[in-house]
Amino acid sequence: MDFSDSQKAKEALLWKFLGDSVIFKEIISFKDDIVAWFKSPERLHYLQKNKKVLAVSIKEKLSNENYGIINCLFNIETEEIDGKEALGIQGKEIDEDIQKNFGDKDMIVLK
Repeated sequence: MDFSDSQKAKEALLWKFLGDSVIFKEIISFKDDIVAWFKSPERLHYLQKNKKVLAVSIKEKLSNENYGIINCLFNIETEEIDGKEALGIQGKEIDEDIQKNFGDKDMIVLK
């Protein structure tokens, strides 16, 4: 199994973990759905306090042709999602800022 297969397997497990807590929207917004989630005071404080934890957002085109975005905190030491907090969003479209910030990448780290 190469890295991309491993990454896809981890993403599938994360979607399963999110289960019924996934939010459905017409258009997913970079500012409202990604940046705002990571800027919550508790998450921001946690990220500032824990230098081995990154704010990660993952984008994928789903089999139903919708887009999926997963926001999570990733511990670079353990190489696992930090804690149980993650947000899954599915939508028919993504806004221009998401397209610009992700480019051709499936994952970005917010700083």
